[in-house]
Amino acid sequence: MRGFTLVEIVVALTLVSLIMLGLLGALRGLGDSSARVSQVSDRVADMRLISDFLRRAFAAAEPLAQVPPENSAVPATPFFRGDPDAVVWVGDFPARFGTRGLHFMRLRLIPDASGLALALDYLPYSGPHGAPDWTHSRTHLLVGSVDSFSLAYQEDAPGASWEQKWNSEQLIPRRMKVSVQASGRYWPELIYRLRSP
Repeated sequence: MRGFTLVEIVVALTLVSLIMLGLLGALRGLGDSSARVSQVSDRVADMRLISDFLRRAFAAAEPLAQVPPENSAVPATPFFRGDPDAVVWVGDFPARFGTRGLHFMRLRLIPDASGLALALDYLPYSGPHGAPDWTHSRTHLLVGSVDSFSLAYQEDAPGASWEQKWNSEQLIPRRMKVSVQASGRYWPELIYRLRSP
């Protein structure tokens, strides 16, 4: 019975090495795919959580009047300010997030370590007179690494168009649209219905 020659052993080891390299490459690819799937899953979960939070916050918007000082000729107007890149309103803060009762709320972009972040400022509602003092507000970061952010508003009328700025002194908008691009990816457009006056 003859043994293996040196050439046969070298060929066999080479084939085994190639098979092992292929397996290692496949395992590395599987690991990378798993990491990417996990990242996408985390991002989708974050989107859902933030969308749900904003839906509840905007749905609880109250058309409360901001009353001017006595002897003022300025009429009372709803406390709602809508700009293309920020919105301020009064609403009942969702209880499940740890704070209850009416609050002044402001959604806006702020600088952070990654560039820009979408943040919600809030502080307890102090009544219809005057404006909130945002220096005493608490801030909750919603989304980091924001590339772009815009808001649009729509009144409650058939065929109403989306406006970049809300100018009505009598009503709060019926719907709001939030557009976000974060970490190089666009979120689906988020459209929220506000409480009727």
